Amino acid sequence: MMDERFSHRGLSALIATGRLTDWAGSEVVTVELAEEMAAQGVRVTVYAHCMDAVRQEALLAAGAWRVTSNPNEVSVADFDVVYSQQNALTRLITPGVVDAMQQVGLPFFVFGHLSSFIEMEAPLSRLEWELADVFVANSEETRAHLRAFGAAYDATIVVPNPVPRGFLAPLPPPSEGRRALIVSNHVPAELAGARRMLIQRGWTVDILGRDGVQAMIQPHMLAPYAAVISIGKTVQMALMAGRAVYCYDHFGGPGWLTPENVEAAAQRNFSGRCTPTRKTSAEIVRDIEAGPPAAPIAVRRSRYSLRAWVRLLLRTVGVRPKPVPGEEMTAELRRLAALDKALSTICVQAFDSFYHWRRAEEMGRELAALKNLCLQQRQLIDRLTQGAAGSGD
Repeated sequence: MMDERFSHRGLSALIATGRLTDWAGSEVVTVELAEEMAAQGVRVTVYAHCMDAVRQEALLAAGAWRVTSNPNEVSVADFDVVYSQQNALTRLITPGVVDAMQQVGLPFFVFGHLSSFIEMEAPLSRLEWELADVFVANSEETRAHLRAFGAAYDATIVVPNPVPRGFLAPLPPPSEGRRALIVSNHVPAELAGARRMLIQRGWTVDILGRDGVQAMIQPHMLAPYAAVISIGKTVQMALMAGRAVYCYDHFGGPGWLTPENVEAAAQRNFSGRCTPTRKTSAEIVRDIEAGPPAAPIAVRRSRYSLRAWVRLLLRTVGVRPKPVPGEEMTAELRRLAALDKALSTICVQAFDSFYHWRRAEEMGRELAALKNLCLQQRQLIDRLTQGAAGSGD
């Protein structure tokens, strides 16, 4: 069998995202995807509207060839595969880039969506419908939300926040049972209170996130703990590493994951929204001290293997010739690129103002209005298309 480090050598990939200024969900997705693609022999470029030195260094260490926030340093036409999230591609596709793609062919376009309720994660770009080869959602909940934007999203693939290869092997059992790790950038008051109570009762309860140590999670960080208290992508990491998971955060949550509730939690990306009830600190303490259920959770490892998902993507790209758009499609792409210019400005401003809450609220309202307009336009297009098909024209 050919070593995968060389099997995709020669392919180039662009990963485009909104911001790389924190260790939140979209940043982790970006770094892990770049690392896995590089490990499989791909020359990776990462673009973000805004980034800091910490995330830039992490991406270069992960194997990215170039990391930039300057759109003039990136030409979409130069790549074999393009992955875009948070509508980041709107700033990179200009009428001039469309002309270049007419000469060399279109890359394989993947549009990822990581939330069912954050406006920036909605498919706001007019170009997305025209260019997408694959739509990707991180959960069934997100896929259901995308389908409201039109029939094209019925084919959305769920890629359920897969984890890097380092998490695929279960960790040895922890040496001590009364140790728990909270992984959160938004620890709710009741969980903070439960932590204080558990510490008073002799537990060690550490925090990874904004209220504790800030870092990308690595497998060895989970090793000392018997339980992980978190939501989102950390849950998949802990399950694959063989750790008990207490699924709870600012959305609430079911508490201990069990064979009976794990699939319902997965449908909503382990966000806790499957059980949107809040517990008291005392209730959380009782749950933690009672311990997880004895029955193990069976996890199909390929489902959450980033290595497997990237390999499938690259094999698809490797056997697909780059299609060359005709004159009619090129003209339409040029028109849409010009229309998306205003959206790109809004997106960049939204990420620039992310940590300034008054400006962020204002940008959030603009994005929400734009999202509603996109919904109305795309639903109208679907109705007109279905009407034309029904009339036999």
